[in-house]
Amino acid sequence: GEFSENITTKDGKQVWVNLRVDADIMGSGTAKINMNVKDAAPFRLALRVPSWCQNFKAQLGNDNLLTGKPGEYLYIDRTWSGKEAITISMNVVDHVIEGSPTYQGFHAFKHGPHILALDQQLNANLDIDQVKISNAPEIKLKQASQSLPHDWVGNQAYLIESKDSQRLILAPFLDAGQDGSKYRVWISAGKEK
Repeated sequence: GEFSENITTKDGKQVWVNLRVDADIMGSGTAKINMNVKDAAPFRLALRVPSWCQNFKAQLGNDNLLTGKPGEYLYIDRTWSGKEAITISMNVVDHVIEGSPTYQGFHAFKHGPHILALDQQLNANLDIDQVKISNAPEIKLKQASQSLPHDWVGNQAYLIESKDSQRLILAPFLDAGQDGSKYRVWISAGKEK
C-alpha cells in the first residue's frame, strides 16, 4: 500500500509524507516501510501490532530495534527526515480452534488472521464431509501454495494430514468455494458428538 499526505507535526507544522509498505505477512512475516519526508519534522508513527502475531520487531534503518506487543500500537516518536526505511518482522501464529460447545467434536484452523477452510476443489480425491482429524492440536500447517490451481484467486494454501494420513489442503475461508464447490471450516475430530 501507499500513503501520501500532509500531516501536522508536534510543533504544529504541516509536512508532506509519503509511506510505501511492501509486505509478505502470510509467508515470511515481513514488511518494509519506505518513508519519504520532504522536510525534517518531529512526529509520531504508530504501527498496529496484530494480536495474531508474536515477536513483532521494527528495525529503523541501522539504528534502533523496537519491540511491539500483540494487540497494541508500537509508537515511534522521532524527527524524521528524507528517505528512511523501517523493516518489520513478526512470527505469524497458527491456532487450532476447538468447536465446543456449538461444534463439539470438531476443529477449525487459523493462520494469522485467516480462518482456513477445506475446499472440495482443492481436495478432489476425497469426500470432505468424511474427513476426520484426531490429532488436530499437534498438527503443524505447511505451506502448499504450489498445490493451487492456476486459475485460483489467492495465493495461500496449507497442507495438513488427516487421521488416516490423507493429505488435506486448506485455504483461507475468504478464498473457498471459488468454483461453486462445497467447503467446510469445521472438521471432525473423529469423536462422538
